[in-house]
Amino acid sequence: MTRTSRPTSRRTKALVAGGAAVLLLAGAGGSFARWSDSTGVDSASFASGDLGITQSGGTWTDQLGVTVADPANYLMVPGTTLTYNGTLDVVVEGENLEAAITTDFTDVTSSTELAQALEVDMTIDGTDMTVVGAEATSTPIISSGQHPLVITVAFPQTREDGTDWGTYAQDGVLDLTAFDVSLTQDTAATQPVVDPAL
Repeated sequence: MTRTSRPTSRRTKALVAGGAAVLLLAGAGGSFARWSDSTGVDSASFASGDLGITQSGGTWTDQLGVTVADPANYLMVPGTTLTYNGTLDVVVEGENLEAAITTDFTDVTSSTELAQALEVDMTIDGTDMTVVGAEATSTPIISSGQHPLVITVAFPQTREDGTDWGTYAQDGVLDLTAFDVSLTQDTAATQPVVDPAL
């Protein structure tokens, strides 16, 4: 019995051709088309804060209330007290930002005798700051504003035991030019609180 072959339809040919193309892509390392989509993130723009300190409006006066225009040329004697009144302008801007004002006397120089004779005190916002050699102390700051700075340098009338100075501490120099007041971030304020029980 003789079979009569029927012509292959165009649809069949198209399917066969498509199958061959799929096999070729798979064998050649090709990839299949896929759906994709994307979107933006709302409010994704951020700005950084600000931390800064400047000093302004400072004047020196003596124990009589007379302004000392040029402290470098003012010659102290026993019984002299010089007071500096200034303002620290502090900027503390940022979420959970806290800072501390720190004093640093590391580079302050003085002749040995005069350093032993003078009494130096300082307050920031009325808080006493330790002034002993190169020791540094600090006071916390949590917001922007102006903070009064007062420095007092006193040459006592007599020694601690009440005796005269004699020639002690004469021709000495105390240079406060290198005295620094710094503002530093308190990093602990921005750290998460960890439960010690965990």
